[in-house]
Amino acid sequence: MEEFDLSENNMTGTIPDDFGTLTELSVLSLFSNQLSGEIPESISRLPSLTFLTLSNNNLSGTLSPDLGQYSILQGFEVAQNHFTGKLPEYLCANGGLIGIAAYDNNLSGELPNSLGNCSSLLIVRVNGNRLSGSISAGLWTSTNLTLLMLSDNFFTGQLPRTLAPSLLRLEISNNKFSGEISTGLSSWKHLTVFSASNNLLLYAGTSRVNEKIDVYSFGVVLLELVTGRKANDENEDRCLADWAFQYYNQKGNHLVDALDEKIKEPHYLNVMTCVFKLGIFCTGPFPTNRPSMKEVLQILLNCSHKSGFGGGNVGSDSSDFSNDFRQGSILEGEDGSLLSIV
Repeated sequence: MEEFDLSENNMTGTIPDDFGTLTELSVLSLFSNQLSGEIPESISRLPSLTFLTLSNNNLSGTLSPDLGQYSILQGFEVAQNHFTGKLPEYLCANGGLIGIAAYDNNLSGELPNSLGNCSSLLIVRVNGNRLSGSISAGLWTSTNLTLLMLSDNFFTGQLPRTLAPSLLRLEISNNKFSGEISTGLSSWKHLTVFSASNNLLLYAGTSRVNEKIDVYSFGVVLLELVTGRKANDENEDRCLADWAFQYYNQKGNHLVDALDEKIKEPHYLNVMTCVFKLGIFCTGPFPTNRPSMKEVLQILLNCSHKSGFGGGNVGSDSSDFSNDFRQGSILEGEDGSLLSIV
């Protein structure tokens, strides 16, 4: 037998040790059941195992240190259980690991150092544990990494100046990261979501950066809502924030044409256009020029009560941002196009 899938059933009890006798087994998928107990040691030594998917059960105990050592493990999913102890050191020992999903457990200790040398990694989700220590430089810059979720742990250390070139989503909220984030933050151009609230981070040596980062993420959500586009569409050569900014600046473009056809109604066009502009404001390349969350709330209230930042003909894109919230941050031409964000 090469694949065994009994996921999304109502199975109870423990995982049989007999799985360890299936030497040709490459896929074991038992997620979303009510299984309890530990993962049998024999499973960790299966020579052909590539995908182990046990998330969303009631499993407990520690994870065998042999996991990944005897086979080319590609997918390791044990999220939403009650595991304790450390993540296995050899998950990427054979260089094929694509994803780790171990979030919402009680894991502790540091991340395996070997993950910093795992160029095949695409996804690391270990949020919601009790993990600690610093993140290796190799993991921050791992070539193919697209998603790194570390929130709700006890990680320490400073953020790097350079991130993985393919990284789209970085979540590190509710940890103990510290130090400065330099103006090099704007060079993280492929990043679409960066959430870093409740840490000890500083921006440019003085200002806390957390709120400005969350404002960016909120702006991306606003753009997703009003355009119906994804934050980073694989079919696009740039992220949604970049696309929205360039669309706004392109002469001859009408904002109503950028709005989601599924929810676009004449009565709400001014409101949606207003929210589209706010999304651009929130995702500006320089954190210090983004509005505060208090200002965002006030602008949203203006959108609701006034149907825009100053009225105007939506079709001709002539409405302006309120002077109270653009003071030097967003400059508009007479035609309403964004000339610059400084």
